[in-house]
Amino acid sequence: FMKGRGWQVVDFSVVIFSGRTLQFNQLQLNTTIGELKLKVEDSCGIPSQCQRITYLDMCDLFDHRTLEQCDVVNKGRLDMQVWAPFRKLATAASSGLITQTFQAGLINSRGFISQDEAAIALYIASHCGHIRLALMLLSYGVNVNAATKLGRTPLHSAGIKGQWSILCLLINWGANIYKKDEAGHTAMDYARMFGHRQSARGLALYEWHLNKEQRATHKQGTPPASGEGGRNIMDQFPSHWLTEIPGCATPQILCPPVTMNLVAARAANMLSILPGTKAVPMPESPGEGPSYRCGKDHQIPGTSALAVKPRKSLPPLQTT
Repeated sequence: FMKGRGWQVVDFSVVIFSGRTLQFNQLQLNTTIGELKLKVEDSCGIPSQCQRITYLDMCDLFDHRTLEQCDVVNKGRLDMQVWAPFRKLATAASSGLITQTFQAGLINSRGFISQDEAAIALYIASHCGHIRLALMLLSYGVNVNAATKLGRTPLHSAGIKGQWSILCLLINWGANIYKKDEAGHTAMDYARMFGHRQSARGLALYEWHLNKEQRATHKQGTPPASGEGGRNIMDQFPSHWLTEIPGCATPQILCPPVTMNLVAARAANMLSILPGTKAVPMPESPGEGPSYRCGKDHQIPGTSALAVKPRKSLPPLQTT
């Protein structure tokens, strides 16, 4: 390709840190590396500030440079790795592994949660649909509205993949559905853009209820209720749209210090409450609820098919 022809397009692949290959077709040569990182983030859930993209000589590509300036050729291959401080965290969070995620630097020497790393873990878990991990992080006080470098929150991440159960969980824990990223998009906008009709419709319905309540309280001259209009998302949708998520109806934040014994014990409890189940196909058609597929960690088929086991009291697990 000749220099200065940024309008020309190329097909290439990006091999991410987990070994999975992402294929990009008909991408213009004037696309910047920063824009490419954003597309990779949409596909795998790793925030762009944690990515390092290399090509040929394995040198890091700067965000402001274009594919043409980096001499990317047609049918070429780029590699995406995660910066060393976040590598173990991203690997564990992408797989939905609770104890490994907390062992990857989330707990400091005083037993408190590191909010920056925990926010990244919650963002990745929301994208991949790992309900157990997301609920565990929220229970330990992780900021549900923590934003990435580009202004995206876990709600945006869940909206990109249409993770309806995660969206319900985050909203009930206080996520701001009106928050926009640097591009000016909300979680509902991303759900529409990526074709998740039911998630977009559910968010639109919930936002309509909030606006209606705010207008009513404004006319009456009374201050709005606490939270986003004071409404619980569990009261806004038909019951067949919702799932049995322990801890979602009544959010409870656990106090520090945090120990790995407590994390392991809670993780074992959650495994007994949310057993692994096989997903039941739920077509995306009007009048039916959204798909409850939530990634490798846990696939929720719906309230009627999910066998919820009673909570068990487990002793703290011994770690060596």
